[in-house]
Amino acid sequence: MFRDRLRDQLEYKGLLRKELSQLTGISKRTIDTYLDRQAVLPNVEIGVRLAKALDVTVEYLVTGEDSGSVRCGDVLPAKYAPYRLLFEKIIQLPESVQNEIDSFVDFKCMETKKKLNQEKKNAITAG
Repeated sequence: MFRDRLRDQLEYKGLLRKELSQLTGISKRTIDTYLDRQAVLPNVEIGVRLAKALDVTVEYLVTGEDSGSVRCGDVLPAKYAPYRLLFEKIIQLPESVQNEIDSFVDFKCMETKKKLNQEKKNAITAG
């Protein structure tokens, strides 16, 4: 939903609504209407201004997809949205720490896979 993607991008960029208002020339009250429960959709002109300020495409804000045809900046696919802040933090770490994180994630993946396989075996033998 537009509201959720707009909110995610504000969080990802570390912007307040007031700051987005200043960047776009759109009143904070109007931005609030896009983010509240009623989730009003902006007109095309305002959508373009929001997308440019947030370095995403209008398509991404509206649909959650990004064909890459008209980009305002780099965008992660929508399914990765919850991890954007984590990615930003990891990128800022030294390479040696990034490698440790990569190894830890690999370890947790293998551990989880083993656990799931064992649970599957237990279910088969119990059944």
